[in-house]
Amino acid sequence: MNMKQSIKHGQQIDISNRAAKQRSGDSESCRTNKPVNSINITNSSHSNVSNTEYINTGISHDSSLIANAVHTVLTTVVCDGLNLTAHIDESDQIEFESRLMKYSGPLKLKNAPKMMPYRQGRVIYDGDKAIAQIRYKPIGNAGYFLLHVNPSKLDSGQSQLIQGLVSYLLGEPWCSFVGRAKASMFDAAVDVHGINIASIIPVPSRATQSGFFLKFFQKGLTRLYQQGTEYVGHNTSEKHATVYDKADERSEVIGVSGSEDVTRVEVQAKPRVRRKLGEEVTTLAELPAYENPLRMLSIAELPKDAEQDDFLRIATALTAYVGATAVLQLIGDKTLQDCLKGHLVAPPCSWWQPEKHWVEFLIGLASHPLFAPCKLLNEPAYLQVANQA
Repeated sequence: MNMKQSIKHGQQIDISNRAAKQRSGDSESCRTNKPVNSINITNSSHSNVSNTEYINTGISHDSSLIANAVHTVLTTVVCDGLNLTAHIDESDQIEFESRLMKYSGPLKLKNAPKMMPYRQGRVIYDGDKAIAQIRYKPIGNAGYFLLHVNPSKLDSGQSQLIQGLVSYLLGEPWCSFVGRAKASMFDAAVDVHGINIASIIPVPSRATQSGFFLKFFQKGLTRLYQQGTEYVGHNTSEKHATVYDKADERSEVIGVSGSEDVTRVEVQAKPRVRRKLGEEVTTLAELPAYENPLRMLSIAELPKDAEQDDFLRIATALTAYVGATAVLQLIGDKTLQDCLKGHLVAPPCSWWQPEKHWVEFLIGLASHPLFAPCKLLNEPAYLQVANQA
């Protein structure tokens, strides 16, 4: 099956036999220079970090420090959180509050804790399970309505209930709300099956080490490993990431246990920050115009001899904040310098394919039962599927 999808400004995303390519590409070694099957975006000024780019930073290649492990890795992409924010006119606020008080449908609405004084909110329950949250600020012309959902945890029935609730509260069709609401925050999560967080590290790309990425680390405390979770980037930045053990979370939070290792790489993006740049993304339909947030990370696997080496782990993670050159200057021992140099030239793992994951995220979000009725797959044109076999 060959599928092509057009993007604004003439870019083309070529999605040809994605599943087959993933299976064949995943068997590639993380430590080779072989090309990796991925989605190709033409006319793009961005690309994944290559092995050559690492070498060009002045870090020499020491193949003896790089393990030759081969992994068959399955990845799944989900939307783990989404905020949709819409303006409420002053004339509509009275109607909104009246409907909120009168609501007696199948869902339960409970006061949301920890809200700021000028905001109000409700947690939405389906039975005993919290499935969403609404927040609102009914103050003059500045009033707004915000819906927070986790699409990855909603089934079709719960999606329909949320659609009906929002349509009732706002007095407009669900798809009308989706069409005008701003995507003010979203979490793009990649679950990596068969890999434990202890064996991988996120490495910023060469481009971001010296530019856009670093400016968000200049204030506040940064965090490395804490209770099995690695944080990359300041939580007030437009984009920041967490890498954590999803298998442990499933066991502790929802009681699901199993022997499979699952590591989640999750990037949170806040498009509203781009107001300062005059490039604010306003709707779900415009997300393809937003710079792929998954590009902020390159994922490399720790060499076998470094899995238990705290020095390599911490030093490599620190390069995400100050760059490789600065870290090497802090290390006086030449042996340790050479060890870190050899470690940093490791090319990205074949299973980490930001362009492919981003397209899967967009398609998965638009085809989710919560948004499928709004036909985001067909309009705008970037998600139109052509030449299906």
